[in-house]
Amino acid sequence: MMYGDKAAPTISVAIPTHNRQELLRRVLAALAKQTYPMDQFEVIVVVDGSDDGTEEMLKALQNPYELRVLQQPQGGPSRARNVAIAAARGQVIIFLDDDVIPVPQFVSTHAAIHQHDPEAVVVGRLLAYPIGERPGWERWEEFDLDQQFDQMREGRLVLNGTHFYTGNASVGRRSLAIVGNFDVALKYQEDCDLGQRLEMAGAHFYFGDRAAGYHCGYRASFSIWCRRHYNFGVYNFVRHNRNGDGQLPAALRDARARLRPVTKLLLTVAIGRPIVSQLMTTSIHGIVTTSDWLHAWSISRCGYSALVNLHHWWGIHDALGAHAYPSSIENADVVTEPLQPWTPDGVQSPGLSNGRG
Repeated sequence: MMYGDKAAPTISVAIPTHNRQELLRRVLAALAKQTYPMDQFEVIVVVDGSDDGTEEMLKALQNPYELRVLQQPQGGPSRARNVAIAAARGQVIIFLDDDVIPVPQFVSTHAAIHQHDPEAVVVGRLLAYPIGERPGWERWEEFDLDQQFDQMREGRLVLNGTHFYTGNASVGRRSLAIVGNFDVALKYQEDCDLGQRLEMAGAHFYFGDRAAGYHCGYRASFSIWCRRHYNFGVYNFVRHNRNGDGQLPAALRDARARLRPVTKLLLTVAIGRPIVSQLMTTSIHGIVTTSDWLHAWSISRCGYSALVNLHHWWGIHDALGAHAYPSSIENADVVTEPLQPWTPDGVQSPGLSNGRG
């Protein structure tokens, strides 16, 4: 297909951004060093209500690839990604966060997998940024994610829709046309929601170990980190309970049944008892802080895992109607309105083959 005097790009890289001018500049500079031919991919940056000079910075850039800049009032990354999807000219769309600096073979690795399998969904590796000190909870996140990626590479973890991390992932436009775009009602878990719709439609999931990017975004405070995992729990319930009856969905019952006995005991004692949960959060935080200082990483990792489970299931519990999360824990991205059931157009007619084929 031709657009004007030149062929349409085969790949569209979609980047939503909000007030991360300097990080975004580094991401775009890394895309200028790709091994993939520069005339065969475009980069679409959707400026999501930024007021830090991002637009002026983008206007001044000179890039060897085609850079397209779109703007919207702040509406969140899901809405921004949908804007990019609508504007994309490539047959493959790579989703890249504005704080993930891609390695030189990033685009070519995504492209090669899609050329091999047009029904592919590719999850690329996120690498810990090697410079700078990070708080213990962020190191835990990096360790946990790195373990997942190693298991994917070695075939010990079978990829599915819940691994569709849009910080670094790609999918064909045809697949998106079938299952629909991101659900803008979901402030969290929207990538897993889309991934599970792709999985239900029979898409083939691949891990792109060499389609890597260094994650170097801003670090959250401990209280915001806890709130983030609480919100993951809230929206995990919401996306599993579309058009449901308000009961714990079977998928979440199964997930809880697979928890370790000590974690189940923790949740039994704490969930539904806000004061107990707060005391546990404070106590475990003290233990992991001391363990971090002593470099007792095995103890730290157990403690952070416990905190993640505590706040995640606290969110699920509150989504069932309890609403007991304490105001003393920093309020970040709180759910402020009920979410309506949503069914994407076309999901009843998947049109993608099942299995590897």
